[in-house]
Amino acid sequence: MSFDAQSSHVLTLRSGAALEYFVDEGAPSGSSLLVYHHGTPAAGPLMRDLILAARASNLQAVELVRPGY
Repeated sequence: MSFDAQSSHVLTLRSGAALEYFVDEGAPSGSSLLVYHHGTPAAGPLMRDLILAARASNLQAVELVRPGY
């Protein structure tokens, strides 16, 4: 099982603000989405334990990155 199958993305909102996030690309096909917000001050990538728990529950983890970190 690979834990390095993560990708980083940036979504630019209409306001011009940028939202960065990481996606577990190794999640099972057809998984439901788990949005994870880690709090301050940490910022991506997804933690191994989170990926393990999410995949075991048939979830694809997505982690939001806090601006400025």
